[in-house]
Amino acid sequence: IAGKNRVVVLSFTAYSSDYSPALNIELNKLYTKHHDNGLEIYQIGFDDNEYNWRETASNLPWVCVYNAPTDGPQVLNSYNIGALPAMFVIRDGEIRERLTDATRIEQSVAKYL
Repeated sequence: IAGKNRVVVLSFTAYSSDYSPALNIELNKLYTKHHDNGLEIYQIGFDDNEYNWRETASNLPWVCVYNAPTDGPQVLNSYNIGALPAMFVIRDGEIRERLTDATRIEQSVAKYL
């Protein structure tokens, strides 16, 4: 997904969290606007309930994967994530930016497209 001439938003989230609907609305706007220009979204869900995760993920147009509680926090640790949500912009396979404000996703991603 993060190949040459690709911009990827890597999103770490929990669909059961209060922030999740608003975040996914912002991501959907971004995806709808820029997917044809090479934008991909790769979202990793850290929910306790896999069934509820699947129900939400099935409605999203981007790649969604599940990190079960039994998988542990290794992936979070490898990206130095202490709290969710966390997002990164990746271009040409390299992390370019860490995003902390969902309302600024559009501006951040547009720089790399």
